[in-house]
Amino acid sequence: MSRHSMTEAPAPVAGDAFSFGAAEAQLQGVQNMMTLLAAPWRLFLALSAEMARESLGPGR
Repeated sequence: MSRHSMTEAPAPVAGDAFSFGAAEAQLQGVQNMMTLLAAPWRLFLALSAEMARESLGPGR
């Protein structure tokens, strides 16, 4: 079994079910990370929009 660093993924071989499964699992992990990062980002955008509205004063 060859050793690979964590950053250097082995090149996928056609028909290699394991490498395909690993790539799919890695993609799922990336999607989970994006979801985790998106939640506070949405909250930050909502808060900054609210602060901008308050700094503009009462809308007339």
